[in-house]
Amino acid sequence: MAERPNGDSTPATPSKGLTVDEMLKKYPKEDVERAIFNRDYVGERNRMISIYNDMIAKGSNVQIATKARDNFLERTPSEPPIDPDEPADLDPDVLWRIKILKYSYRDRPVVRPESILDLDTASVDPDTMVNRDAILNAYRHGDLKVVFGEVSVWFAGNLVIGPLPNSKLGLDDIIDKVPGWRKKYGPGRVWEERPNFLHAGDHVHLGPGVSSKRLTEPAVDLHELPRIDLVLLSHYHEDHFDRKVEASLRRDLPIITTPHAKEHLTSKNEDSFTSVHALDPFEQMNVDIEGIAGSTGSRLRVTGMPGQHIPPNSVVQKLNALVSAIPPTNGWMLELGSGTHNTAEFSCGYRIYISGDTLMVDDLHEIPKRYAGQQIDLMLAHLGGTTIPSPLVGRIMEPLALMVTMDAEQGLQLIQLIQPDITIPIHYDDYDVFASPLEDFKRVVEAAGLSDKVVILDRSDQYRFRVKG
Repeated sequence: MAERPNGDSTPATPSKGLTVDEMLKKYPKEDVERAIFNRDYVGERNRMISIYNDMIAKGSNVQIATKARDNFLERTPSEPPIDPDEPADLDPDVLWRIKILKYSYRDRPVVRPESILDLDTASVDPDTMVNRDAILNAYRHGDLKVVFGEVSVWFAGNLVIGPLPNSKLGLDDIIDKVPGWRKKYGPGRVWEERPNFLHAGDHVHLGPGVSSKRLTEPAVDLHELPRIDLVLLSHYHEDHFDRKVEASLRRDLPIITTPHAKEHLTSKNEDSFTSVHALDPFEQMNVDIEGIAGSTGSRLRVTGMPGQHIPPNSVVQKLNALVSAIPPTNGWMLELGSGTHNTAEFSCGYRIYISGDTLMVDDLHEIPKRYAGQQIDLMLAHLGGTTIPSPLVGRIMEPLALMVTMDAEQGLQLIQLIQPDITIPIHYDDYDVFASPLEDFKRVVEAAGLSDKVVILDRSDQYRFRVKG
């Protein structure tokens, strides 16, 4: 559906369609990629338009919402790109997957590296292309279908396992067979073909080809929240800042975030946020509480904390830089107290550390050094062992599963490192990419004798504390 300027829905005017190359000349790259990778792109786009129209119909920030909607309509393709090189009678799901496989390797020279450590992120090795081309032909000829939840394994351009349900295949099943495949087919690499659907309404986009399904309901609806005075945004990922939220927030709302997220939030033309502040690790800023503007008053001091959302591996980091699947992330130290606008002149009455989406990396060891002798009263630890496909490379198979947030063991290590008075685990079961359940964390904490230092909250539960002084 296209939208009239007054918000009424009208049938969309059929278009002749644009190829990927034509779209990239007309629209931002990230919006073209959404059109390619999201299986329900048209439905998702229409839902975003409906959000703007609902705001306009309800009289909520009409001028801002109208400009935002019109800007959204202008900058986003109305439909996925066409591919005139593919048969017109292909199954829509198959055509969707073919477009993804072709786009993921477009304009990348084929170069054979001496080893996996020498892989140039701008190129692709020939063994990978042999698999990719064999899979494309299998889709085109009807030998392979797109079935959510199924996987097929390919080696040197040959189907060697499957298709079969994901649950029936483990990493060991592949590793044990690689020597036999090499003996039979010669040199080659392994590719796991796992099409992922991006279903309507219940998935978030985490980067090119990476999505996650929400499994739980929030404790309170967005519009039932009290007035929001400040947002701390650890990183620009839709499981932290989804499009419905982004569309609904007033544009002058203060946001403290990473430099990367600030760049995105402030580069949306007339739809940009206007009060975004970026902090690097250990940079600070003071926030007045209740509008107190005197020389001394209640303050919130916010300090950026280090975090790393991908494993500290040079190859993975280079590949992530290519596809931008995982953005830079911050944690936060929040200090409630009093003082002046000078961040050094501050008396803290309660200190909260929020880990953000990070792994247990060396940079975190700087936190207890910086806060030696200063009590950290409460820690909110992001757990769950979030596991996603890596950007198109692996030693044995493609894609390689990567853990990008702390699991139970790392959560325990964080408690032992930071030594807060109380820890509350969060962000561990909302999406289907979480692989480390809360029960695992409870077990390791109990075994370490730290159960009295952990508080488990259900949705809508509250934890109350008192600020000293």
